[in-house]
Amino acid sequence: MKMDLGTSALLALLLLANKSKRNDEVTPFAEDKDYVNSSGVILSIEDIKNSTVILPELFIPIYEHDSIIDITYRALRTEKIPFEIRGIGREASISMIDGSLQNIANAWLYAIDGEFPVVPPGIYYPKGGEKIQWVFTSSEGPVFNLDTDYFTKKMNNLINLS
Repeated sequence: MKMDLGTSALLALLLLANKSKRNDEVTPFAEDKDYVNSSGVILSIEDIKNSTVILPELFIPIYEHDSIIDITYRALRTEKIPFEIRGIGREASISMIDGSLQNIANAWLYAIDGEFPVVPPGIYYPKGGEKIQWVFTSSEGPVFNLDTDYFTKKMNNLINLS
């Protein structure tokens, strides 16, 4: 493809002006303006049902408009832990982490500083310093020891029960 000098100059200018960075890596860069004031969260993932720590506590930087799903995605991708996400935005859900697949009796729940929010992880935007913990458990598991009605009541927090 042949370009005139004006088109070439415009293309070069646009390429230089595009300083956007991918936000899918855990390691922050000082010059990354999307990185929110050197803040981050502590993320951990545990399969309580099978007594397995999938991801020990890990500092994850927060970017502007990051949801729990965004942060979890970056951590799992960076650590090369297999996972599946279904849906987008408000409806985004994680259906599997490291082979632990949820179904009607098993679920992935997230907690913020030990409390289980009532909003879906796709629209919860954490603040720096919060501790996010994902737990995989069942209605008969050691964490809740509750019946399936508990999971129905906490459906906004649950990730894809189907």
